[in-house]
Amino acid sequence: MVDWIGKTLICKICGMVVRVTKVNDPKWGSGPSLVCCGTEMTVKTILDENAES
Repeated sequence: MVDWIGKTLICKICGMVVRVTKVNDPKWGSGPSLVCCGTEMTVKTILDENAES
């Protein structure tokens, strides 16, 4: 089980960013499953930040 606390999720469609403060769903084995704009949000990485600039 990966520790997702403190990770930042980003919606690739609208760019909304959400910080994970607690993992309350046991289905999150492969990653946080927060849905935004009809698609699952992905973990925001350094790569994402570099791509924005």
